[in-house]
Formats: sequence, structure tokens, C-alpha cells
Amino acid sequence: MQIRQEKGCYTLYKENEAIGTAVVDGTTILRLEVVPRWRGRGYGSYLLKELLRQNGGLDPKQATRFTAPLPRDAAGRALAQKYGFAPDGSQLVRRRVPDLSAVQLCHAFLTARLAPGGLYVDATCGNGHDTQFLCTLAGPAGHVLGLDIQRQAVDNTNARLAAAGYGAVGRAVLHDHARLAELVQPGTADCVLFNFGWLPGAEHDVHSTADGSVPALRAALEALRPGGLFAEGPDSQMRQTTLVANHHMLFGKKKASSSGAVKPPTGEELLEHYTPEQLRAHFLALGLDQKSVGFSPKPFDPDPAKRDDPRYADPVLKEGALLTNVFNRLARSCFYEAQKNFDGCMPLGAVTPEVRRRAFEALLDYEERMHKVELHRVMSVCDEFIRWSNKWWADGIKAAEASEDADARRQVLVDSFYLLRVACLLMHPVVPVGCEKICDYLSFDFGDFFSWNYDFDSNDELCPAIEIDAGAHRIHELPPRFDFFRKHESQYK
Repeated sequence: MQIRQEKGCYTLYKENEAIGTAVVDGTTILRLEVVPRWRGRGYGSYLLKELLRQNGGLDPKQATRFTAPLPRDAAGRALAQKYGFAPDGSQLVRRRVPDLSAVQLCHAFLTARLAPGGLYVDATCGNGHDTQFLCTLAGPAGHVLGLDIQRQAVDNTNARLAAAGYGAVGRAVLHDHARLAELVQPGTADCVLFNFGWLPGAEHDVHSTADGSVPALRAALEALRPGGLFAEGPDSQMRQTTLVANHHMLFGKKKASSSGAVKPPTGEELLEHYTPEQLRAHFLALGLDQKSVGFSPKPFDPDPAKRDDPRYADPVLKEGALLTNVFNRLARSCFYEAQKNFDGCMPLGAVTPEVRRRAFEALLDYEERMHKVELHRVMSVCDEFIRWSNKWWADGIKAAEASEDADARRQVLVDSFYLLRVACLLMHPVVPVGCEKICDYLSFDFGDFFSWNYDFDSNDELCPAIEIDAGAHRIHELPPRFDFFRKHESQYK
């Protein structure tokens, strides 16, 4: 599939057939239609999304306003509503305000409430982004103190502050935030900011834990002056916007209930045998959103002949194998190939048309299934796409090595890194920990990497111009035998 543009007219082609058109005058959509026999398959959605993207309508950092004529049928109205168009008199209007990440929301909250000249504490300074932000609020008369237990984080933060001209306002020190009281007198801080996790770009062995974080939060409360701000993230509310049918989970073949004769296993019990990501993937794949389903775990059998036999194999591990074997293999193969033959860099360039076509189809199918909340079908889309991607890599690298073709080797890696990013985008709601590890090791910004504004774009779009010109993007070195998606310890037999 491709879109050709000429003087405000967008034409969508499937192979050599024109199946849709759109006419745009600035921010006014004059016409959008798909050939009747191709309607209801997501092509209208793709065309509308693409013209919005190309004209800035999906830019998360700027406000936009688009207009369009009122749709003549229910399908047109549904499509318009899906992308935020609403009736306004004789036309449709789509107003978009910038999307704010959790960090941006927190920054906006603090900006509206903090005055220059105070004492601000960044209790987890990391690479210094939040510390620098606090310096902008503190001003020349204020003071900012950053803390971290990793020397690399402290050095990175101080270097960032010096480069930005805030060396006289803020500094970072090597210190445990649980011992904040040793550096900040009670009742003197105007703000204490936390961003728990690990240092982006570094090894993940050092990370926040409850043992250190809970005392740190108590220390922060002691350090705050009356009326000061303690920020651990933006306020949020859970809202259910879709009515969901009340289906039943069957344990084995019987209805399980905490008050009945058949009691389901507790979450604590299940986590003794499976990882949270294995369970999440399996429960979504069951299709409980559509009907009552059975949950029938079986004891793990290390016998290879039985592990793959449905008569003996644990059905929970079907999705687990997709993660720990196929998805994990695709990710590791890309990284190790880049380290071995491309100087630790991800090569940049155009993606093979067949790969783009397959990714586009998966993204469109995924979007449609998500819109209908068909979560088990979402998992089927992801499963099929990840297995196809892994096969594309395996077949491509085998052919490149057999022919000793360096250009073919480079192209298959360009393709496979793109497929890996699309796979992460699809699977991020299901297995966020593993997908975010991949993003971190790829050295991409989380906001860009997981943004659906770049879903149809190559990896080049996420890279600085200097890297695009060089044709390569530096990635984080992957340790030997590293697993992005680990099995549960009980499964290593």
C-alpha cells in the first residue's frame, strides 16, 4: 500500500489499484472516500490518519484545528468520531491540544505552583532532565539539589547543568535519597521530585525498590516546608468508558468462585509458576471479553517431547513461548547482529516494501480490533506478526550469509529493527516491561518510540538528523545471553 500526493490530493493505492482519495486545502478536508468494495477494512482509517499526520494533525506537541464536511452515512460519522471530529454547525471540527506525558503533566503542575527562589530537590536525578527543569523554576536566586546512588547519574546531571548554564543554581551529589534528612533540614524544601525506575542507558541491575523508596518518601515529607509540593507523578482517575459483559472464568471446566466449591488459584499462587507478562498475555488471548472461558494450567513438564504436545503442555505457556522464544529471539538477533557486524549501531535506511506492507496491515488490523475491544483477536494479530517478523529475519540473514552479500545483510537488519519496533508498539500494552527494556537498549526516547504518531514511519524518524546523515544509530550493548522476556524461575528445568 502507498499514498501518492499531488497538490492537496491524496490517492491511496493497493498494489496498482487506486482504492481511496482525499482532497485537503490547508487544514480543511474537502473530501475523503474509499472505493465501495474496499470499505470496512480499515483503509479509510489509514488514509485519514496519514493525511492528518502529514499535515501536522497528529503532532503531539502543537495544537491543531481541522474541518471537514458532515458525513453522509453512519460509517463516515463513525470514522470522523474515531479521529476526534465533532459536528459544529454545518461542518465537522477537530481540535487537538498537545498530548502530555506523565512527566510533562508533572512539570506543568509544578510550573503553575512554584515560585522562583526556593529550594527544590530532585531525589532521583538520573541523567538530569528533571534537575535542569527544576533549575529553570528556581531561577538565579533559587537552589536545586539532585541526588542519586550512581556515579554515572551524578556526573551526567552535573555535566548537563553546566552545559545549560545552571551550574551556579543546581548540583547533583552521590547520596541515597532515603537519607535525604542528612542534606536537607526539615521544613525547608519547596518541592521534592521523584522519578522511580532505573538510569536510562545504563544497566538495570541498579533500580528503585520499595526498601529504599518508602523511607525516601517519608524523608521527603519531613523535608517539605508547610505548603511545599511533593510530586510523585500526575493526578489520575480511572474511568471505564466501555461496557463489558460479565463473562465467567472457568477453572478447568467448572465455574470457579471464591465463595463456591471450586476456588480459583490466587494471583500470589499463580506468580509462583508464571511471570506477570506470561499471565497477562495468556488471559488476553483466552477471549474472556467475548465468552466464558476456561483457565486450565498444567504442571510444567521439562520433557521436550511433552512440552510441545497439547495433550501434556501447559496452555498458559503458549503465549509465554511467544514472548520468551520468538519475540525474545527477534530482539536478541537484531542486537547481536548489530554488535557483530555493524559496530554496535542500528543501520538506517528505507524499509523493504514487502515489510512495510506487512507492518501496515498488522497495524491496521490491530487498531480495528482494539477499537472493537476484541482483545483475544488483538493477541492473534500480534502473534502472527511477531512470528512472521522472526521468519523474515531468519530467512533473510541465512540468504545474506550464504551469498556473502553485505548489502543484503544490512537491508535485512534495517527491516528487522523496524519490525521489532512495530512489534514493541503492538505489544507494549500487554508486556510493557520487556518492550520498554528493548526501547531503552535501542537508546530511543520512550515518548517517541511508543507514540502512534510514528507507527507507519521508519526508524529514521526517531533519530537525530546527524545520525540519519550518517546512516546509523548507536544502540546500547546487549550482554551475552540476555533475555528481554524471561521465563519464570520454575520453568528453567
